[in-house]
Order: sequence, then C-alpha cells, then structure tokens
Amino acid sequence: MYRSKKPCRFFQEGRCRYGNECNFSHAAPSVSATGVLARGSPPSRFASMNRLQVVGNTPSNPTGWPPQGDTRVYECGAMDGMSSLVEGINALRVSAGQLPLSITNKFFETLKATVCHLDEDDIECATDALREHLPDDYSSDRNSGNGSNYGCGSDEDDDFGDLDLFSPLKKSTPEYREPAFSARQTAQYPRNSYSIENNVRRETFFDWDLLDNISVLNVHFGANFSIEDSHVAGFIARPDICGRLQRFAAGDSDTGNGGAVRNEAAFIQFVRLCSSMRVFRLEASTSLSDATLSAIFEACPQIEMVQLTGHDKCKGKVTGKALKMLAKSPSWAPHLRALHLHDQDHKLDASVKVLSAARPRLWIFTGETLGNSMSAQMLAADGDGADSHTWLGGKIVSISSDFGGYA
Repeated sequence: MYRSKKPCRFFQEGRCRYGNECNFSHAAPSVSATGVLARGSPPSRFASMNRLQVVGNTPSNPTGWPPQGDTRVYECGAMDGMSSLVEGINALRVSAGQLPLSITNKFFETLKATVCHLDEDDIECATDALREHLPDDYSSDRNSGNGSNYGCGSDEDDDFGDLDLFSPLKKSTPEYREPAFSARQTAQYPRNSYSIENNVRRETFFDWDLLDNISVLNVHFGANFSIEDSHVAGFIARPDICGRLQRFAAGDSDTGNGGAVRNEAAFIQFVRLCSSMRVFRLEASTSLSDATLSAIFEACPQIEMVQLTGHDKCKGKVTGKALKMLAKSPSWAPHLRALHLHDQDHKLDASVKVLSAARPRLWIFTGETLGNSMSAQMLAADGDGADSHTWLGGKIVSISSDFGGYA
C-alpha cells in the first residue's frame, strides 16, 4: 500500500493504532550523535522524576531508537535530577567528540528538544525546579567566549535559533494585566441593530448617548457587533469623546466581526484623536496594516497594550514595518507592555525579533488561531494544530499548540 514519507507523529509517541495500515511512515526518527533522552516512566511533574535513561548509539542500534543496547540508567531524586541529566548528556557529547555542556539555558533547551514526550505543564515545572540550582549570577547571555564556565559558544547558539525556552526574563518580567473599569466607566455594545434594504444590511440605531457620560473611559463592542466605517466616522465627529477614552475593544476572531472597517485612513484619523488610550483591542481587523500600528505607537503615549489580529480564514496586513520603526524609536509608546499579533503575515517573525531585542521586556505574542469549524478542529486533532509563540528579549520563550477539542 502507498505510505507517505511524512513521519507518523503517533508512532513516534508509541501510540499509533493503525499499525501496518497507517498512511504515514513508521521509520525510526533520526537523532543526533548526542543520542536521545527518554523517560523510564512518564512523570506527571519533573520534581517527582526518579528514573532517567540516556540512550546511546550502538552498532546494533545505530539510530538509538527504540531504547535498547547501550542504555545508561540514573536513579535520582528531585534534588540531584539535574546533575544526573548533565552527566548523561555530557557522556554522550564527549564520546561524540563534542565539548560538554555546563548548567546553562542551552542544557535546558537540549532537554526540551530531546525529550519529545514532555508536556507543557511538565516543562513549566522543570523550568522552576532547574532554576533553583542556578548560581545567583547566572545570565542566559553568557557563553564560553567570555571566559565563563556557562556552556557553549556562538556556534551552538545558532543551533537553537530563536529559542530560549528557559530565559530568566520569562520569570522576572511580570505578565501584563489590563486596567479594570467599572460598569459606570464602560459603554457596552453587545450587538448591532440592523434593517435589510435591497438585500443590504444597514445599521438602524447606535446609542451615542452612552458615550456622552464624561465618566465613560472604556468602549467595548461585543463579539456579535460588526464595527463599520460609519461607526469610526461617528467617533471622529466627537473628538472630545475620543480624547478621554482609555480602552477600545472591537472585533472577534471567531465571528470575523471587525473586518467591516475598510477605510484605514479614517481609522488612523480616529487613532490620532485618542491621546489618552491605554489599550487597543482590534480583533479580526483584516484591513488594518502597519500604518495603523505606527499611528498607535506615535499618537498614543499612554498605550500599554495593542492587539491587532486577523482570523483563521483571513490573515491581517501587518508585515512588520511598524515593528522595525518602533524598535528605532524609543520615544514612541514608552509604556507599551504587550503586543498581540496573531494571524498576520507569516514573515512577521524577523521584525518581531528585531523589536523584541530592542525592547526585551515587551511581551509579544504571534502565531495562529484555530478555527471553530468541525473540519478545522478535526485537522488540528490529526496533528495540524495552531501554534502560538511568546517573545521576550529577542527570543521565543514559550511555544503552545492548540489541537482543538477532538485531540
């Protein structure tokens, strides 16, 4: 029977149910000369791990998989688990003619890359447990080139690319929390009021009186409200209201509402009136581009968080130009703490890396969102999930995947 060359993810995890009838390859996964790390029995938390196996390559088992042959077993408790892992990895590295790794973030990343069954919760627990053993003066930027004993040189840094899953910044940088607004300070618009004329849906009523209250600082359009150019024009006609707003939320990635704003020039005019804005949430805004982001960064000095996304069926128009401009403009958005850019151009990461390096404590979130249709959920469950990346200090410090409700 025909079998795809694409490896079967479930076979590699030891749980493929189709055997020889599987449409994907059951070839042994390739591993580096450093061998493979495997767990004797899967722990629910790293702190309780008490048995580790480091699998070496032998003539009878050149791939090192499945575990057999030259297997070194280490019995260890929670406190000496890290030293045993270092010993196991370094034994294989030395036998392969490579320099040993010291106790650095590169060792942690090697652990993450080679223990393929480690769950996200386990990784977080491993991070906390391992950091307790780090010296007080540890820095993830150290390497053997500056005379320290903290691991690898720049050539090994390149092997890991943009990953730094155990960066100290992740622990030392507080996650952003939006400001809270009372009901009196909030104008809620849960859904539109429409009439149908000649098969065209038109807004029949919009309660501007809610915004006339001078205590209103937060405008929130619900998931079932499709904000349009006419609403933006209404805000532009009321500059006093725009000047006191601190939060503006519109659009929804699941419903696709938000894409009806098509006049970007008008929206930028609205943004420039919002001098007190702290939070902009613009989901499914597929017509807004780098020009809108640049306007927010430049015209809103109090801005703390910006969310500008597309959705799973239509990508946004942000390509990264605004991010590079922000990286070169330290006076822009000095209070910016979080930036959400899901479902944007797939080449965005290069610009994100530049901005993240320039503003190391800015939380940047990129990647894709998973559609809520049955087909999207089933494809995700089959291994084609939606990945999200979290950036700090010019590196990806967290990766998460959404495999839907059928996984």
